[in-house]
Amino acid sequence: MKLTKNILGSKIKEVKFNLQNFGADTIYVIHDIKKPQRRIDFEHAWSHFSGFKYEYIPAVTPDNFNLKELIENESVGEFSLGKEFYDIVDLCLTKNILAIAFSHLRAYRACNRVKNGDRFLILEDDARPTEGLMNSIYTGEYKKFIEGIKKRTFDWVFIGTANNVIKGQDYNKFLKRPENFTGLAAHAVLYTRDSINRLVDNHSTVKMAADLLLHSLNSDLTFPNVYSPYVSWISQVHTQLENNILDPNNPDPGNSSGAIIVTPPTILKIGDNVVHGTGTNYTINPTWSITELGKIDQT
Repeated sequence: MKLTKNILGSKIKEVKFNLQNFGADTIYVIHDIKKPQRRIDFEHAWSHFSGFKYEYIPAVTPDNFNLKELIENESVGEFSLGKEFYDIVDLCLTKNILAIAFSHLRAYRACNRVKNGDRFLILEDDARPTEGLMNSIYTGEYKKFIEGIKKRTFDWVFIGTANNVIKGQDYNKFLKRPENFTGLAAHAVLYTRDSINRLVDNHSTVKMAADLLLHSLNSDLTFPNVYSPYVSWISQVHTQLENNILDPNNPDPGNSSGAIIVTPPTILKIGDNVVHGTGTNYTINPTWSITELGKIDQT
């Protein structure tokens, strides 16, 4: 509780609910420093709560790496790109997709360097509290979640997904085992130190989008203990940096030399450098070609 002034200058009591950091010891917010309005909006949205202490970590942006150099060398500085890139249903690879994946790896490494604490919440700067979060606070569900999550062993917890109501199997009164490959998003995930360490040690080469990686590692039981609330408590107010299928008239704004690599659901290879779909050609970096299995191989 604190005293504040209303527009008339009168002092009023302001009571803020203590989020207890969503059970985390450290919170990192991935933020593009070139977009200060996102930081302003983030801070305003979360200013209505207490017990929510976070640090910003600079996002990787498309102009932070040279795609051609990365493809040729596989690893340049902190960035490593696999020879194959995987996706589900629609193959989708752009510099922004890679930048988001690299940003999350940067956040994992930052958590890895923290000496104290065992729980880490990684947010993207468009993460916002939802009506579902407020309802859980009113009903007391949030308090029970915090009490339980402090005792529970887990790999990670999706505090929110792309769906308001999270699909999956009921685990107990407050947790679900979320269904893999639905509601794909990684804008609000609570990790343990062990899972962070394993991600840094074994999965620092980008082969898929950040959210797909988490679902894949749960699906193949590499990380079997993944949970979520019944509804998303944190959602994204902004759309992703770009749509899954790019408008050819509005190409990747990150770096024109980055080569857009995108295909719609129907893939037809018409050359090593070009794929065709829905009447539009998308240029692929000349050192890459697309395979019938829906993955991109270095050639």
